[in-house]
Amino acid sequence: PSARFVCESPVWRHLTGSRKASFADRHAVPRRLLERMFNTEETPRQVPTRQMQRSRRAAFGLFGLVLLGELRQSCCNQTEVAPSFDADADLRQTLGLDCVAALEDLMTDAVRLSIAMDASSHPSLLALKSQSEYGGGSLGNYDECSQQPGMHFCLAGSISKTKNVLTFGGLCVPKECSADMLGDGNGPYIQWLFRNSRNLWLVLQGEAQPAEDAVKLGSLDIVEYIDVLNSTAEVSQHLGTGYTCGSYSVRMAADSRALLIVMTIMLMLLVGGTLHGLKRAARKPTSSTTSPASAGGANGTDAPTRLDTPLRIEATLAGEEPSGRCKILEAFDVQPHIERLFKPGSKAELRCLDGIRVWSMLWVVLGHTIAVQSAIGFSNPQDVFPPKGTTGSWLGQLFFSARFSVDSFFFVSGFLVVYALQKRVPDADPQRRAAEGEQIPGTFVVKYLKVLPSLFLYRFMRITPPYMASLIFWWKIAPLLGKGPMWFKWQYFVGLCDKLWWTNLLYINNLYPPNVSETEGCFYHSWYLANDMQLFLVAPLFVFWFVQYPSYGIGATALVVLASCAYSAGLTYSLSLSMNSFDGVDVYLYSTLLYTKPWIRIQGFFVGILLGMAYVRNWFGSLRRRGSWLPPGRSWQSSTILLTSVLILACMTFGTQGAYQRRPCFYEESPETADCGSAWDESLTRFYTAFSRPLWIVCLAVISFLCMTGREPLLDRFLSFPFYAPFARLSFGAYLLHPIVINTWFLSDTQKIRWSALTFAMAYISICVVTFAAALLLALLVEFPLVAVTRMYLSPRRDHERVKSGRSEVDLSSLVPDARHSRRGSSGEENERLLGGAVTPQESSYGTLEEEKGAPEV
Repeated sequence: PSARFVCESPVWRHLTGSRKASFADRHAVPRRLLERMFNTEETPRQVPTRQMQRSRRAAFGLFGLVLLGELRQSCCNQTEVAPSFDADADLRQTLGLDCVAALEDLMTDAVRLSIAMDASSHPSLLALKSQSEYGGGSLGNYDECSQQPGMHFCLAGSISKTKNVLTFGGLCVPKECSADMLGDGNGPYIQWLFRNSRNLWLVLQGEAQPAEDAVKLGSLDIVEYIDVLNSTAEVSQHLGTGYTCGSYSVRMAADSRALLIVMTIMLMLLVGGTLHGLKRAARKPTSSTTSPASAGGANGTDAPTRLDTPLRIEATLAGEEPSGRCKILEAFDVQPHIERLFKPGSKAELRCLDGIRVWSMLWVVLGHTIAVQSAIGFSNPQDVFPPKGTTGSWLGQLFFSARFSVDSFFFVSGFLVVYALQKRVPDADPQRRAAEGEQIPGTFVVKYLKVLPSLFLYRFMRITPPYMASLIFWWKIAPLLGKGPMWFKWQYFVGLCDKLWWTNLLYINNLYPPNVSETEGCFYHSWYLANDMQLFLVAPLFVFWFVQYPSYGIGATALVVLASCAYSAGLTYSLSLSMNSFDGVDVYLYSTLLYTKPWIRIQGFFVGILLGMAYVRNWFGSLRRRGSWLPPGRSWQSSTILLTSVLILACMTFGTQGAYQRRPCFYEESPETADCGSAWDESLTRFYTAFSRPLWIVCLAVISFLCMTGREPLLDRFLSFPFYAPFARLSFGAYLLHPIVINTWFLSDTQKIRWSALTFAMAYISICVVTFAAALLLALLVEFPLVAVTRMYLSPRRDHERVKSGRSEVDLSSLVPDARHSRRGSSGEENERLLGGAVTPQESSYGTLEEEKGAPEV
C-alpha cells in the first residue's frame, strides 16, 4: 500500500486535522508495519482482551506520532516516491481507497444506508454448504438501488474463472466501488477495503462500536450492512466467482446505424415489391385467359399463379418482359412467397420429414429455453434440479434429451442430399450406355472433383445470406434491445463475435478455436451449420460412388458410420466422458471433444444418406411385392418393428431419470470423485454416451422407412399433416433466430426466475410463436428474395427448353407451371424432373429447395 493510504485514512485525519490528501499521491510504506498496525492476521471474529486493545491503541498512536513529521510533507506536498509494487496493484489500491471513502460516507447517511441494506441480498456460506442445490435466495432489489443517487447494483457470482457461474446475490454499493474492488473471483478483495478503514475494520472485527454520530443514525444497520458485504465475499470466494456492477447497456455505434438503414431499405423493398405485384396483377384480366393448368393444375390441386401462364409466355415472346429493376422488385413480392410457403411438397411419401423437422425444431427451443433460464438462476432451485425437482422426474428428461433433435436434423439433411444429388451424375449402367451409344463416364472421384466447386458455391449462396443476416443481428442489433443487471452477458457474446466472426463465414467455427465447448464460439448454436456444410461437401463423393457402383458406395458409407461409432466409443471409455448434463467435468470434456465435431455428427448424416440411397434406387418398391419378408401395407411385422423402434426411442428419451438423482456437479467436479451428478454406474454412463446417438438415428431411419413405404399409415398421416409444411420451410430461420429471442426475453430480467410448470409453458409457447414469426420475416426479407434473384441470373438454362424469339432466348420451363406435381404414384418423368430440379433452382418450387436443405440447414 502507498503512503497516500495513511494520509487519507480516518486515523490520519483525526491525528493531524488535515483534509483528505490528493488522489494522485502514491507512496511506498513498509507493508509489515501496516499489517502489524491493523493486525490483519487475526481471525475475523476473534474477541480481543482489554490488554490487547490498550497495546494496539498505544502502538497505533505512537506510529502516527512518529510518522507525522516524516510523512506529512511528502504526503501532503505530493512529493514523488517510487512505488514498491506493480502498477496494477497500485491502481487497485488507489481505486479501493476511493471506495472506502464512499462506504464511510454511506455510514453517516441513515436513509441511504437503510435503502442500500434493504436492496441487497443476504447470502450465506453455511446455507451453501448445507444444501444440495443453492440459489442464494433473492438477488435484492435492482430498481430500488438504481434510483438512489451515487449507488449502483452489483450481481455476485455472475462471472467466474472456473466456469462455476452461479448468480447467488446482489449488493447495493456506492458507484466508487467497482466490480474489481468487490472481488475478482480469486478472493474477497472487499476485506482489503475494510482493512483500509479503521472504523469499518473495527466494526467488522467486533472490537469497537461505530462512531458516535453513526450510533445516533443506527449502528445496527451499519453492522448488518457490513455483515452482508462480508458474507457475500465469503460465498464468492468459496465459489471462485466475481461481480458485475451497474446496468449494462450498449450504445448504438455507426455500424449498428448502418445496419438499421439496410433493414429499413429491405422493408421498403418488401412493401414496394408487394404493391408492384398487386398493381401488375390488376392490369391483367385472368378470367378469360386462365388455362386449366394455371387455374388448378392437372388435378386441380395447384394454387393459381398471380400472372396466368399464357399471358406470361405471350409477353415474354413479344419482348415485354419486365426490366432487371422490376425483376428484382418482383423478387420481394410477398404473395407468391406466401403461396409457395403453404403449398405441400410434391412428393407425398416424403412429407413425413416435415413433421420430423417441426417437432425437432420445437424440441431444440425447449432445451435452449431451460438452459438460458438455468444460466440466470432460479429462486426456487429445489423445484427444478435433482433430486426432487422437475428435471429429476421422468417427464423432465425431455429437457436433457433435446440433444437428440440435432441428430434428427442431420439424418433428414443426409437423406435429402442424396435425393438432390443423385441425378447430377448420369446413370453408369454399361449396358444402357452402350445401347444409347454413349461412353462410360470417368471415375466418380474425377466427377466429384469437377462438381465440388459448383456444389459448394450453390450451397454457400443458399444458406449464407440468412445465416449472416442472423449473425449480424445477434452481434450488432440484439444488444441494443434491452438493458439491466443480467444484460452484461451480451458483452460476452459480442466479444466472441468480435474475435471469431470470420470462422462462421468460413464454416469452421466447430473446429476453431480448438478444444472449446459449443457455447464458447460466436453465435454459439451455429456449430450445426458448420457441420452441415462440411458434411455436405464430403457427401457427394459417396453419392457419386453409389451411383456408379451401388454396392461399393453403400459399403463405404456404412463403413464410415461404423468407424465413427467406434471412435466415439473408444474416446468415451478412455477419457470417462459423459453426456448427462449434470456430470461436471465429464460432460464438459464430452462437449469439447465430441459434441460439435463432424467426425461424430457424420453418424446421423450418413445414416440418412443410406436411407436416401435405398429410396432413389427404388429398393422400397421391391418390398412392396407380395411374398417378401415385409408384406406391403400394415402388417404384424411392420407393427412389431415400429413398436420396437418407439420403445428404444422412449428409453433414450425418458430412461435417463435414474441418472439425475443427485445434486448437479460443479465444473471441476466429477461423479467419480464427488457425491454429485449421475447416479448411474460408470459402465452404464459410458455405454449410454457412446451408443445412444447411433441407436436414436437407426430407429428414426426405421420409422421414416415405414412411413415412406406406407406400412404405418396412421403415423405417416400424423407426420405428413399439411399444417407442418410452412413451419418445416421456416425451420431454418427458426433455428437461426431462436437464441436471439430466448436471450432477449430472459436477460432483461432483474431477478431470478421462479420456476413453475405453468409459467414455463407460457413462456415457451410465446417464444415459439415469436421465433417462427421472426423466421417468416427473415424468409420474406432475405431468404426467398435471394432465391428468386439467384433463379433469375445464376441458374443454368437447358438448350432443349429454350425458344428463340428474334434475338432473345426464353426459358419456358420457368414460365409454364408443371402439372405433374402429383401425390403418390408420380411418374418416372416427374421423378427425374424433381430430382434434377432440386439442384436446378429455376425448375424448383421453394418447397423443393427447402427439402434439399433438410432441417435447419439444414
